[in-house]
Amino acid sequence: MVEGYMDVVALAQYGVGYAVATLGTATTPWQVQKLLRQSDDVIYCFDGDEAGRRAAWRALENSLAQLQDGKQVRFLFLPAEDDPDSYVRSQGKAAFEALLQQAQPLSEFLMQQLASRVDMRTAEGRAKFLQDAKPLVKQVTAPMLSLVLRKQVAEMAGVAQSELEQGFEIKVVTRGRAPERRTLVKPSLTRLLSEMLVSRPSLAALADSSQLHANAELASIELPPAELALLGRLLELCSGRPDLRSAVEHFRGSEFEALAREIEVGSLRWEQMEDEALEAEFTGAWARLTERFRHVRITLLLEKSKRQRWTPEDEEQYRHLQQRTVAE
Repeated sequence: MVEGYMDVVALAQYGVGYAVATLGTATTPWQVQKLLRQSDDVIYCFDGDEAGRRAAWRALENSLAQLQDGKQVRFLFLPAEDDPDSYVRSQGKAAFEALLQQAQPLSEFLMQQLASRVDMRTAEGRAKFLQDAKPLVKQVTAPMLSLVLRKQVAEMAGVAQSELEQGFEIKVVTRGRAPERRTLVKPSLTRLLSEMLVSRPSLAALADSSQLHANAELASIELPPAELALLGRLLELCSGRPDLRSAVEHFRGSEFEALAREIEVGSLRWEQMEDEALEAEFTGAWARLTERFRHVRITLLLEKSKRQRWTPEDEEQYRHLQQRTVAE
């Protein structure tokens, strides 16, 4: 995986026919999933400068949840003055493929980067190392790789693995004990709509974002405030950019970054659905959301009537909401 399409062209000209490019955007979870379906060994090849290191770190973040036992994700950094295009032209195919054999495993790159940000000789540095490692390691669902990473992090920080797992809030099932049955939490309507939008940004044309602004104060447990706000932002974003490739990149550094990452991973569930079926699913979910808004407003008005008399505006709103019920 390289950064630019000219890198792919140059590599192909020199006989390296197994390169693909991100085409100017950061690697997305969807791309990683697709790559790991096609190959057991994925190598990210980036420039050796600071920009290349940043791009590699973003690729690592977006790969963690997609990792699988038995498959490899590695990183290759070229000399700072080179990119894959210039390197293969000056050094040739054999030299480039020799570098590929030296690519750094994801786990090694992860630990190296985390440790380089702190002073591992101090208790404070090791505590910060653990703090930074926690959200990253917890994304890894591949059982064996997750176990190895936890062992490695614990060893580097000088703590017992059991202490780390307690601090990371990781439940470990002991041998001979039946695992606890997990209760599956159904995603909220706002999350499902956001996932579908990220999967197919063109769906924004089927929704009216003004309804979200008009009902923003109705956020609740069923309609989490952050999800409701992100859905509104996504609708506006996708309306102007139907070719949006990565929501995570757009919201990087903002209050929505972590949630956008979850949404982008969740959007993978919709990738195989035909356009027509997905449009129907989106339209149905949007109708349920607007119905939820209407129901909440009616409930609030009825609760208010128990405490005080309605104003003329309350009465008009109630009639309007009831007329919508009859019309539907």
